[in-house]
Amino acid sequence: MMKVEDLMGKKFGSLTVEERKGSDKHGRARWLCRCDCGQMTIVASHNLKYTLVRSCGCSRRASRVTL
Repeated sequence: MMKVEDLMGKKFGSLTVEERKGSDKHGRARWLCRCDCGQMTIVASHNLKYTLVRSCGCSRRASRVTL
């Protein structure tokens, strides 16, 4: 079993890690994150560390509204 890096309190883009929420189907840790906009989202550690997810999706929603 792999050791899980503790990401609590760390910031990735607009997301701040609040707490661990188990593992995904690939065994990667999942984390409950609070976005700068106030929304909560659950993200796999892989997606946070490799910057595949940087917000709850609010930046995509905002860009659609301004078009």
